[in-house]
Amino acid sequence: MLQRKPIFWFLMISFTLSWILFLLPLASGAPGTGTRQTATLVCWTAAMWAPGIAAMLVTRFVLKRPLRILGIGRLGEKRAYL
Repeated sequence: MLQRKPIFWFLMISFTLSWILFLLPLASGAPGTGTRQTATLVCWTAAMWAPGIAAMLVTRFVLKRPLRILGIGRLGEKRAYL
């Protein structure tokens, strides 16, 4: 049977975190300024990680399972992600 609670929490965390990070640069100065460009770069880069962070949080705290079931260890060298 399809579990709705983990799907709900994944979507809530993922979309909320992403939208906050996508809209945050709008409050950081006038368009075209260096501050806004830097904030846009940092926030939008961090927003791309929101679904992965949501998957880890839901797996750990909602499903109460170890993170190893996500298969993160099979993705290759860790330093390539940094």
